[in-house]
Amino acid sequence: MDLVALSNSPLPVVLALGGIILVLFAIIGRVGGNIRITLSKPRQWLLFGIGLLLITVGVIIYAYPGRLTQEDQLVTPTTTTLPPNVGPDSGAAPAATTGIVITPPNDSTVQKYETATGSIAALPPGVRAFICVRAASTEGPVFPQGEVSPSETGAWSTEVTFESPGARYEIFIVTSSQEEATRLLSDPNSGIAGLPKVPDGAAIVSPINTLTRE
Repeated sequence: MDLVALSNSPLPVVLALGGIILVLFAIIGRVGGNIRITLSKPRQWLLFGIGLLLITVGVIIYAYPGRLTQEDQLVTPTTTTLPPNVGPDSGAAPAATTGIVITPPNDSTVQKYETATGSIAALPPGVRAFICVRAASTEGPVFPQGEVSPSETGAWSTEVTFESPGARYEIFIVTSSQEEATRLLSDPNSGIAGLPKVPDGAAIVSPINTLTRE
């Protein structure tokens, strides 16, 4: 069950409203208009308990991490975000940010499985590049999807996964020449469990495209 998708659906509101109605019925003790049904004390307590349970479940699902806020839903990126400059002592040894192209393009809709493609200049010796995704408007977790291995012309392609329907993601390339950073980025478990952030010694070197999972 995808709790992120449920938290972005009307279900939490429906559960909470249903719980409030049951609690009110339990307090009033009567149901109906012209034909009134008086509830016994045990039934009142039963309705009260069910109502509180529905309210609690609705609130928990609504507050589940990863839910899209109203601001996230209303903001539509108009430009491609570029990463900050990387200092000379960062150890990331990035390629130039100019000329790097990634698809799917910014502000597009994607399926669960996509093939990310693009072009990148030749990487300096010892530098490795990886395609990564993360939830939009966050600093993590980061999910490495695979290593970018450009051809002689700089073209590359890598399979990418976007798990949660309706969620917004960012896709970008990071590079590093440091052994520990490249080990984390190339570890298959990192693509499943995620990394708390872009590893130390690695840097985002491409535009950051924001995508919406269909």
